[in-house]
Amino acid sequence: MKRRWRWLLRIVGLVLFAAFVIVGDRIYLHARTWNEFNTRKDHIKGMIMDLSKYPPPDASEHHWLNLCHEVVAARGNALFSLSHVSIEEVRRLEADVQQRLAGETQPDLETLDWIWNRIGECGSKPNQYITYRRPAFDEWADAAFANRRRRQGKPLRPTFENDAPDDPGVLTPSTEE
Repeated sequence: MKRRWRWLLRIVGLVLFAAFVIVGDRIYLHARTWNEFNTRKDHIKGMIMDLSKYPPPDASEHHWLNLCHEVVAARGNALFSLSHVSIEEVRRLEADVQQRLAGETQPDLETLDWIWNRIGECGSKPNQYITYRRPAFDEWADAAFANRRRRQGKPLRPTFENDAPDDPGVLTPSTEE
């Protein structure tokens, strides 16, 4: 009788050990993916915040900083979790932003506008958020460039060919100023 209990306990122990190994492996893989996700999001945030240190000559420094913070907030809210966007898309976004900023000597509104639109291309939930917050981004953009553009007699904001409030597409600069 004692032998049966010993064998039964050994089998139960092996089954429990196998279950812990399988579950532990899944938890490890999930944690590693979340760590990569957050590390890449933080890197994107750092690249955007680096832009805040170099406001364009025709922009208000205070409003430029707020505009950069609006883009950082969009990054955090639009790319909230892995249920909103895949890790592959975050990798592509990081690479695209890094490539775009590699040649930038002087960031401008078009740079932040490109990043804003690129975040929206990461999926349906990010696109919903970017579309919803677009008016706030435009307000900060108008404020950042308003005073100096007024003095120069230029429009408050560069015009874009497809600049419609209901158009969440990528904005392309117009040749008209």
